[in-house]
Amino acid sequence: MLGLRILVPLHIVAVLGLSACGGAQSSGTPCPLVIEGPIAWSMTSPPDGATGVPVNVGTIVVPGGANAPTGASVVLTPNGGGAAVTGGAFVAETNGTDAASVPTLAAHTSYTVTAVVTSSGPCPNSASWNIGAFSTQ
Repeated sequence: MLGLRILVPLHIVAVLGLSACGGAQSSGTPCPLVIEGPIAWSMTSPPDGATGVPVNVGTIVVPGGANAPTGASVVLTPNGGGAAVTGGAFVAETNGTDAASVPTLAAHTSYTVTAVVTSSGPCPNSASWNIGAFSTQ
């Protein structure tokens, strides 16, 4: 019953937020972005906190399942400053994980990794979650 009490208000907020956007036209006010379930995304490959990760790691992998970030984009931000690196969207894999592609990264760099979920439509919005960190060789 507790889960129902939490989910019902979220759905009401989402409905009210969408109707406040004015249907087909945006008022400039973002709609609430509703994500159901616990947010517990954490990198498994490379593992969170890994060091010496090859610059051509190629993918970021998280556990799959009902609350996986399927469709979210991966963004890697260098901890020492510089431009963030945007990878692909997380895609459900046949082995029960979700994976997102990443381009070749800079050597000897520490990255914070986030999953970014974006809603579209008349009033777009986005949210991001830190899913780990690692440093390259």
